Amino acid sequence: MILLARDQEKLSRVAKQIQSTYSCKVLCSSIDIQSKDHVQSVVNQILQTFGYLNVLVCNAGINRRKSILFSDGEILHQVMNTNFGAHMEIVRLVSPLIASNPDYSPKAIIINGSRISSHKLNGAPENQAYHASKFALLGFSNCIYHDLKPYKVKVSYLGTGLVNNDLGTKKGPYETTSGEELIQCNDICHCIEYILNCSYDSCPIQIHLAPRVNPIITLRKLHTRILSERITNSKSC
Repeated sequence: MILLARDQEKLSRVAKQIQSTYSCKVLCSSIDIQSKDHVQSVVNQILQTFGYLNVLVCNAGINRRKSILFSDGEILHQVMNTNFGAHMEIVRLVSPLIASNPDYSPKAIIINGSRISSHKLNGAPENQAYHASKFALLGFSNCIYHDLKPYKVKVSYLGTGLVNNDLGTKKGPYETTSGEELIQCNDICHCIEYILNCSYDSCPIQIHLAPRVNPIITLRKLHTRILSERITNSKSC
């Protein structure tokens, strides 16, 4: 198993838990997914250590909420590069390792996106870069499905709503949500397990998970609160 993320300390703790529970070899490494050279070096390390891959799960993303009228061009590029460009580059480098693997165990590329922005390709105010990146990610996933299908590699887009983690339970300084009402991490694991257990003759191209709390209503409350604060601040000036 290979674990890649920003925080090496957290990765090491998770790696120890996995090793003690499942007695498997775990390679963990911090990675700067916006650096093509760094991504390439990590993929080379994986190839030298294991020689092949069976499954890739992509789950990288950032969000910067701001109206297009006041947004910074650099921030827009940063969101697109992280949420879409980094996924595309990692898949480009890793897919040959998965496709050429002669092992008959399940082979898959699973891209974890966002249900809110991908389910019906609906946008949202003050969030254009984030949603645009998710639209692109969904289109990319649908395309590479056809490229890798002859090699018996499943390609699935796993669209999730708010998850019970730091990002899901606290959306900026405006609102908090109970973790019990959100998607649990185990729910996502069950979806990945389902994808891998499907036969070679079938592939769940898209799976969408919605939390018990309505994320659309929550976001509307958030935007209403932001607008009210701005109006109040403008009147006090």
